[in-house]
Amino acid sequence: MATTRGRRQATPPFSQRLTLVAWFAQQLGYADNVAMLADTCGCHEGREAGPHPVAQLLLTRDKVKIHPDQLVEMDYLLRGDLQRINASRKQPVRLKYFQYLAALAQEYFLALRAADAPRLLQELRRFVQEMEVFKRLRFPAPANIEDLNKLALWMATGSGKTLLLHLNYHQFMRRRGELFAPANVILLTPNETLSAQHITEMRESGISCFRHGEREDGLAFGSGTPVRVLELTKLVGDDSARTGKATVPTSAFAGRNLLLVDEGHKGVGGEAWELRKRELARRGFVFEYSATYGQAFKRTGTALPAAREDEYARSVVFDYSYRHFHSDGYGKDFDVVNLQGDPQEERRDLLMLGNLLVFLQQRACFADNQAGFAPHNIEPPLLLLLGSKVTGGQGRTDMVDYLRLLNRITSDAAWAEAATRSVLRADTGIADPWGRDVFQGRLDWLNRRFGGDPGKGDGAGAAYQALLQQVFRADEPGALQFCPIHGAKGEVALRVGGGEHFGLIYVGGDSITKLRELLRAECPSIQI
Repeated sequence: MATTRGRRQATPPFSQRLTLVAWFAQQLGYADNVAMLADTCGCHEGREAGPHPVAQLLLTRDKVKIHPDQLVEMDYLLRGDLQRINASRKQPVRLKYFQYLAALAQEYFLALRAADAPRLLQELRRFVQEMEVFKRLRFPAPANIEDLNKLALWMATGSGKTLLLHLNYHQFMRRRGELFAPANVILLTPNETLSAQHITEMRESGISCFRHGEREDGLAFGSGTPVRVLELTKLVGDDSARTGKATVPTSAFAGRNLLLVDEGHKGVGGEAWELRKRELARRGFVFEYSATYGQAFKRTGTALPAAREDEYARSVVFDYSYRHFHSDGYGKDFDVVNLQGDPQEERRDLLMLGNLLVFLQQRACFADNQAGFAPHNIEPPLLLLLGSKVTGGQGRTDMVDYLRLLNRITSDAAWAEAATRSVLRADTGIADPWGRDVFQGRLDWLNRRFGGDPGKGDGAGAAYQALLQQVFRADEPGALQFCPIHGAKGEVALRVGGGEHFGLIYVGGDSITKLRELLRAECPSIQI
């Protein structure tokens, strides 16, 4: 008998097993998802008046299997859903080509599911059989109608999953007479922070919603069946020993539910969480969203059950994962700079100060060109530091070392200005693999912006002052202040002197005390 591990090793990668993705591409007349994205990526964002440019393109293709009248009808319905969202928003949103395709794929599936579920089941099973016979491609087939009660979007972070969640709400509620009227509409999130974000964003889109445990009256907003927002970690079974005010038994949500699951991959590897989701979704319908299904199902020595991967492989209806997102010019362009040899403290400090000056350059560029950026909905740049250690190990940790550096920059103006001069002149002594200073050519715009000459200086004084004001939100140098946030476990705000808060540290709740102790010992000049 073949083992599960052996079977999984012989199975193609998850990205090559997406049944609905391949089926939808074929319905639009394309060989596969890649060909579909390549042909439609030139379509600009849609407008409220007239069909979306992707719909206009599809109506000209003779290989599309969907009837033109149905395409026109679905486009009209999707634009109506978008108008409902935009009615409450200060800045209307428009659907990019991949967002429209994702919504269209779900609209088409829901239309067929509502009209004749047995026929859709038969069509998908026939499609899977044909793919294996004629193209030697292996897709998992739905076994029964219950397998048609879940749709998942595999889309990169930043590609608009939240907007599509709002559209999905309207798409389903519009068809609730054909499908079912949900007893509850539940949005499951990984944590309270994301719950709060979702509530804010749904209310911006005019969708009625409230935090589970709060009274619905007076807290819901907008019209329609309200969305109940709840953290997945708070769900327990009826027989669970983990009960209390902070937990919710799944039996509290009887009936057929519409379930929206953010960060759907979070429950993939946990049997208990997966069981809770299944209990909530029994006889109902599920929309899931994740940027990392592929990573969740990577082949590892501790492989997940093959049936779990099959379930998601036949539920993902649209694939715009990071490789597609990045090839379209979205995402991150990055440089990796590693210190060669012994990472001496002075060289590390220069490198990290240079990183802050690059960030200042981005901020200053944004400030000088806000009018030009406004049509593209670009937000002010942010800086994120990811450390591998907060309090563990021997010696100073990543977090302590970075806070020490920030304090040195904000309180030791003489050193900081001299170091800024070295960075702007590309004279740090930190060389790349070709022997050039790592900051050569990186800060020319900043030099010009603050009165310097690229490669020569000297805009160091003005640049340092701008660093204090625009990054640290302080008018003058001063000691770094460590300010725990009351009511926000594990969060600490940072500020300089009497300035505004400029940064946020997020660590595990118990680590805050240890971090404070380390800072007192290693960096006594930081105000705690």
